[in-house]
Amino acid sequence: MVSLRVLQRWSAFGIRFSRSVSSDIGYTCLSKPMRISNLTPMRAVARLSVFSPSSHGVFQAPSSRHPFVVTSSSVQCRPFRLKDRSRQLAGLSRTNGHVKTGVRNAVCAFSTGVETGNSSSTVGDGVSQALRVALICGGPSPERGISLNSARSLLDHLDGSLVDISAYYIDTDLVAHSISPSQLYSNTPSDFDFRLRNKSVSGVTTYGSLCEFGSALKSSADLVFPVMHGKYGEDGQIQKLLEENGIPFVGTGSKEAAMAFDKYNAAQALKSMGFDTLPSLLVDGVVDKASITQWFQQQGLDVATGRAVVKPTRAGSSVGVSVVLGVDECMAHVKGLLQEGIDSRVMIEAYAVGGREFTTIVLQGPEGPVALIPSEVELRAAEAGDEDAARAIFSYRRKYLPTQQVCYHTPPRFPVAATTAIRTGVADVFARLGLRDFARVDGFYIAPSASGDPARLIFSDINIISGMEQTSFLFQQAAAVGLSHAAILRHIVAAACHRHHITHPWATFQATAGNPTLADPPKRGQVVRVLFGGGTSERQ
Repeated sequence: MVSLRVLQRWSAFGIRFSRSVSSDIGYTCLSKPMRISNLTPMRAVARLSVFSPSSHGVFQAPSSRHPFVVTSSSVQCRPFRLKDRSRQLAGLSRTNGHVKTGVRNAVCAFSTGVETGNSSSTVGDGVSQALRVALICGGPSPERGISLNSARSLLDHLDGSLVDISAYYIDTDLVAHSISPSQLYSNTPSDFDFRLRNKSVSGVTTYGSLCEFGSALKSSADLVFPVMHGKYGEDGQIQKLLEENGIPFVGTGSKEAAMAFDKYNAAQALKSMGFDTLPSLLVDGVVDKASITQWFQQQGLDVATGRAVVKPTRAGSSVGVSVVLGVDECMAHVKGLLQEGIDSRVMIEAYAVGGREFTTIVLQGPEGPVALIPSEVELRAAEAGDEDAARAIFSYRRKYLPTQQVCYHTPPRFPVAATTAIRTGVADVFARLGLRDFARVDGFYIAPSASGDPARLIFSDINIISGMEQTSFLFQQAAAVGLSHAAILRHIVAAACHRHHITHPWATFQATAGNPTLADPPKRGQVVRVLFGGGTSERQ
């Protein structure tokens, strides 16, 4: 669980890696340095194929000067077979008119163009001072652990001479704390909450109220980047606090966030705009068997075995989502969510039979929303002790915990016309729902049927703050168009700065030729050869 993470941390500083040779253990060449940031051991091993050893039993080093990863095999050298991703994307681009470099240029325009606004991040001589960015993480949601990892990614890839990051943690009781960035790396959420309650964390400032917290942010930050997922982070509440204090922030406004966060309201809004959605029924506190039975019958579902999806409307991500068979099981799951207090509103949704799930990152570009290359989510055979195939779903466990039950394909294995339609559709969703800076849109592609039914693109879930863990969809899809973690995060911050008329530090990078620390291109450094991976459980 160590060596791959170390290499990811090093790559955050722009270190490029060269291959080395080991004569007694297998090794693998990565196609590009940025691929390192998207790997987990399970995904890496799943993508490996056999490379023949030499006649002397010693593996011949590939001719390319690329990074490599040691595999768990001691008798095979396994190079990555990424199906020549750049060539695959180029073929996709030629067909649908969206060239990979065009996407990359569109999403990088903010961070290379020169802004004309004013901000405290510049001084009179035109030399950029560090942009003061406040990260807000934590929150009351079960996703606060993901939030801490997102905050760590921002620290890894944005903190430096051009950006000065301060960190703030909101606990489960909605008490805000100012913490040092280094403290983000040392605690799980539960441990962190315990230590804060018992006053055992030094260097922490605790604010008496959220109003006091808002006032402190206004005086200490040029821009706030909320990276809280789920309740209080994506439901418009933290956004409303920032708006009431006149604080510029990254992401969607409070009203639009509240609409997008509520799964039922978002689905109704999308349906009213003409987007294809799945049929659904809202249970607002009172469970009525007659109405649920009637809804099953209206959808042509067997009341005893018909398949549906039960989900809280305002819990975020995949929290509490389950597949049910029949009315009785459906009622039991709905009652369970209500009794556990996960949400007071529960949504019953038709199962997307034949649907292949996709998810797409959308970024705000200078001329409108830009969709990255979608990812297809493939669910594989269930593991021993897991739910049967009929109940398989892209659950919270599959989304965030190590598993071999799910595989991602970027670009998706859909017809090119379908991929083009997805990118167009999600960008339209982004614009019409009033989302800002970045978001993730999920849905299903259903291929044309043998009986002549046309293909369908169904849009299901909106995530206004997509996760930013090292292997998140944001970074996977950015890598597919040639953007590093730092580049995509710079774009998101720059887009927010553009909207708030803040001069971000990258806008003055090219305009300060008299300052060699900013204008001179980086010189090639010394090559560092790194050996990582291995056959132990610590290879992550």
